[in-house]
Order: sequence, then structure tokens, then C-alpha cells
Amino acid sequence: MKIGFVTSSFPRFADECAGIFVLEMAQALIARGHSVEVVAPGSDVAPHWSRRPGWLGGIRAFEAPYAPKRAFQRLFYSPGAPERFEESPRHAWLAAPATLSLSCTARRLASTWDAVVSHWLVPSGLAVRHALDQKIPHLSIAHSGDVHLLGRLLGGGAIAAHVARSCTMVGCVSQDLRCKLLRLLPPKERSTLEPRIEVLPMGYDDRFAQLGKERTYETKQPVTVVCLGRLVPIKGLEVLLQALEGIPRARLLVGGDGPSRPALEQWAEQHGLDATFLGRVPPQQRPDLLRQADIYVLPSLELASGRKEGMPLGLVEAMASGLPVVASRTGGVGELVTHGETGLLATPGDARSLSQAIAKLADHPALRARLGQAAAAATRDRTWSALSARYEERLS
Repeated sequence: MKIGFVTSSFPRFADECAGIFVLEMAQALIARGHSVEVVAPGSDVAPHWSRRPGWLGGIRAFEAPYAPKRAFQRLFYSPGAPERFEESPRHAWLAAPATLSLSCTARRLASTWDAVVSHWLVPSGLAVRHALDQKIPHLSIAHSGDVHLLGRLLGGGAIAAHVARSCTMVGCVSQDLRCKLLRLLPPKERSTLEPRIEVLPMGYDDRFAQLGKERTYETKQPVTVVCLGRLVPIKGLEVLLQALEGIPRARLLVGGDGPSRPALEQWAEQHGLDATFLGRVPPQQRPDLLRQADIYVLPSLELASGRKEGMPLGLVEAMASGLPVVASRTGGVGELVTHGETGLLATPGDARSLSQAIAKLADHPALRARLGQAAAAATRDRTWSALSARYEERLS
């Protein structure tokens, strides 16, 4: 098959993590003998694949410009469209031209596609809905931020139903997100659309599974705590810093960048924490960082707006690499982390709860080993090589 991907996030450079799961999913389908073309929105900087596409591993990528000047194309990519909307409502005026450009670019290419995958119901799923004249399989994948945005829009439920009606299947990265999407749909259409909405997780690279097989659990002090992700409010890094203030036997490595970084670094320095902010960690270096870790922490929040996590890729990669995890009980996290069995869960926004869980793992290497090994086993079926057949089936 020739498969088209329409997405609002895709790595622009070989060392960029934004949309890395879209690239890895496409590469997994190529490994099964298919060809892939990707349509992604314009950016304020020219993506490397527009000039040096070789690192994409056989994928052809096309940019969909949506503003008169490149410098204005700042709605997507880092720190992310939801953060841009929170930052200033002025960014909303870019949403319509961005969706139209994705749709027009997809329409230009779609005559040669046998199937299409859209990542995020809006704008990508909506763009594909209006791009295709012919009826080909369309799998649209919801990741959380899109469903949250639709829930806040007047008529968002009708838009969600409009996209879902055009799809062969809608995939949600967690059961929690699937339930949220179903609640959003107009009641009269819910029962009709429900059978085509299912849970379809994102996968991880086989390197993390190999790391899980090699990991050893040492008795040492201080223990190394690692957190990976964008430094934006929903990730809750300020709660993690507060939690570590009472655990001098732990040092923190933070991988990621974003608008919250200066304030977080300042707070850590003022409170004398042993914390190192590494900045953006390229995908190729993520296994090396997790190899240094003894504990992985996901301190995510549920924001006042109701926005919460779908299923963070960093958490899945950490568990696959055999790390014991401490995670906030938010979004789909509790579907993967069973408290006391495959990790420890803490109350979102509660620094004391988070601190107690981290201290428990820091003091008990045998517990770290038991939870880490169980975490690796629980995520064994989430490699891209294992999941790609499921995606292929839904596109056939």
C-alpha cells in the first residue's frame, strides 16, 4: 500500500522529538513493505527534510504552508498548539488557514494513496475529511490535546462526529481518552459511532526493550531520578522539584525544553536541589539517558481547563527500559501503571504524595527491581514491530 500521513506534528530535524511517534509509526509500516508520504504544517524554520530527506528512511514529506511569511508559522511544533492557544488567543486565527492548507496539500497527493492516517482529530482528521473524494481507509488518531480542544469549542462535539463519520476507525491512545471522546459526541450519534472508536496505543523503539533486558538494579546513593518531556505547565515539573526538596539522597536529570525552563531552573537553584536541566534530548540519545536512571518520574497535572495527559510516550519508553516509575494518576496513566505492581501512582499536584513514592523507591532497591521488571513485562507488546500489524489491518 501507499499510505498518506497527515499530521500537525512531525520531526523537522533528525534530533527533534516533536511528533517522533508519527515518524516511528510510518517507519514501522515501511518495514512491513508499504510506502509512506507525510503532509505536515509549515514551520517558522525550514525543516531539514525539505532539503535533506535521507534521514527519514524512505518517507517523502511535504510541507503545507499556511501564512504569508514563514516567520508567522508558529502555531505547531514546540511548545505545542495547546500551549500556543493558552499563551495567546491571537494564535487562533492561524487554525483555519492551517487546516485548509493541510487539506489542499493532502488533496493534491491523495489520488495515489491507498489509505490515510491522520494524527490528531483537529486539524488533521478534519483536513482529511475534506480532502478525499475517493473512499479509501482513513484511520484518525486522537492524542488528548485535540479532544480537549474540541470539548472547549462551541460545536466541538459536532466537529468530532463530522470527522468520525468519515473514518474507517478512530484510534484513541488510552481508554480514558476514548471515554472522553464518546462523551463529547452528540447523544443521537454516539451509539452509531462507538463501534468504530477503539483504543490504539502508540509504540516505542525496540532499543528500549533491549535496555530493559540489560538493566541491573544497584544499591547506591544518591539515586538518579529522570524526567523526560516538554517543560510546559501540564507536565508538572514544579511539583517534582518540590517533592525532591525533602529527598537529599536523590539527584534529578531533566530532559526536555520549553517555556517553563527558566523558572524551573531558578527554583531548583534557589532551593539547593541537585538538578540538571539537559535541554532537548534527541531521540537517539533517550536510551542513553534512561540507562543512567534509577527511577523515572512523570509528575503530570490535570489543568484547571480540564486538560490532562493521554498516554505519554516517555512513560512507556521508561517502563519498557525496565525502570521503576512514579507517575501521577491522571489521564490514561492508570491504565498502564498498576500501583504497587508495575509502578507507583501519586495524586496529581500533590508534592507530598510524589515525595513519599520517590523516597520509597530510593530506599528499597529490591522494590525498584521488582517494579522495573514488571513494568518491562507490561509494555512488551507495545513495540512498533508488535503494533504495526494492528495498524496495517485497520488500513487494509
